[in-house]
Amino acid sequence: MWADRITIRKGTGCSLYFMVTGAHPTLPLDVQKATWLVQYPKEIMKTDELIALRAQALAK
Repeated sequence: MWADRITIRKGTGCSLYFMVTGAHPTLPLDVQKATWLVQYPKEIMKTDELIALRAQALAK
């Protein structure tokens, strides 16, 4: 039922979910936002290095 409500309709160009809420649904795994899929660092990093690594991951 959920899959049917988030499927984009050809006639309207949007999903039933979007028509009701005015927002796109948040999917369980949005690959563009899956920044945890980056490789783990091999050594212990300092806080500023970790922040820079996270900023790079979010920029992708």
